[in-house]
Amino acid sequence: MKCPKCNFENPEGLKFCGECGANLAEARRAEELELRLKQVHSYIPQELAEKIARSKGQIEGERKQVSVLFADISGFTAMSEVLDPEEVSEVMNERFRALVGIVYKYEGTIDKFIGDCIMAIFGVPVVHENDAERAVRTALDMRKSLEQFNQSLERDKKKAIPDLSLHIGINSGAVIVGNIGSDLRMDYTVMGDTVNLASRLEGAAKSGQIFISKKTYQMTKGLFEFKELEPLTLKGKRQPVPAYEVLGYKERARPVRGIEGGSSPMSVGDFR
Repeated sequence: MKCPKCNFENPEGLKFCGECGANLAEARRAEELELRLKQVHSYIPQELAEKIARSKGQIEGERKQVSVLFADISGFTAMSEVLDPEEVSEVMNERFRALVGIVYKYEGTIDKFIGDCIMAIFGVPVVHENDAERAVRTALDMRKSLEQFNQSLERDKKKAIPDLSLHIGINSGAVIVGNIGSDLRMDYTVMGDTVNLASRLEGAAKSGQIFISKKTYQMTKGLFEFKELEPLTLKGKRQPVPAYEVLGYKERARPVRGIEGGSSPMSVGDFR
């Protein structure tokens, strides 16, 4: 592969550039992430793409209220011990395609991939009254999708393929919107403490867990079942942070209104 630093063409299989010594494994990883982002663009439903096109271009530098979701998949390394590289790549692409599709189902957008972690935003550039609810629904659907995939692996008796695991963090609040590119998928990114806390919550969650902030909880507490956690000690936070674990849907969801709320129950038909 071509070295990104000196442009020297290296034979396949080398870990370091034969000319300048740069780490080629990191370069391959960057290429994979860039390819994944390009593929994401092709997954956007036409209706959502049109909404994004109508909404973008008017938000750079603005403060917006959003819900930010980080979803990290682990298990691909263990899977590579029993599957060929091509098979692992196929599984990775299939799983990310499925999870990205869930984000788009609820009209969220993909901000970026960080390794095997997806960062999704609900509320920019397409705004809904219930973006916090959409983020939590996305997380629950993601978890269910991966559980179903793992069950399909268990039915394959030919190879003892390890399960994949998923842990998710969600936070809601104000962000600054910035322009970092020119194409549809990279027209904006969001920055600020809201994003950082969502990432920290994802890092604190264990396999299969969905952790949300107090703000997201207040906006969705009438719609889902939660478990209040002991305040979390998180990097970059001086005080322990209140957090909740999402357990599932309430049997009888009720709207959450007023100063704390803003969400309303949605039906399956809303996403067809």
